Amino acid sequence: MTTATKEPTKKPPRAREGEEIWETTTAGTIYIQQTDAKGRVKRNRIGGREGTRLRISKTDREIHQDQCGPDNCFTNGLLIRVDARAEEEQEETGSPHQLSTEELMAGFARHGAAFTAFVDALAELNVRRMAAIADSVEATVAQVSYLNKVIVERFRVHGDTPTYREMKADGDLRRV
Repeated sequence: MTTATKEPTKKPPRAREGEEIWETTTAGTIYIQQTDAKGRVKRNRIGGREGTRLRISKTDREIHQDQCGPDNCFTNGLLIRVDARAEEEQEETGSPHQLSTEELMAGFARHGAAFTAFVDALAELNVRRMAAIADSVEATVAQVSYLNKVIVERFRVHGDTPTYREMKADGDLRRV
């Protein structure tokens, strides 16, 4: 006889009034300017490992987002909001790119056109995260191949800039 065991669900952390709690989704490092209790602006280093938490005031987050533009660490999936009020304020701080590792792992349950549509809708960071966790979820060869293809075609290291060899092959080299 088998019994289903239910994993205990963690309660989301509680943030103080006017404060938000965000968590890193990768081992990357980011720097954010925050105002301390004395009103001084300090540059803080966040990250270095997955799951590092950041407590930031709503005002500091809004300033950071204004300075960095629409593709910033709060909207591109590098940080996801984890405090208790995150769902209530989803419209204000939410982004379709804020996916947890569990949500990305669930993407591997899709196959064929459903999987490609799921991956095509993701931002670069989340596609690379999926490629990194593919081994741990026993992804199919087709899924891993598609992830690698998307990374190479859509997210080249130097973007759309052609390499020297490509320029030479196209005859696009100009004499100086």
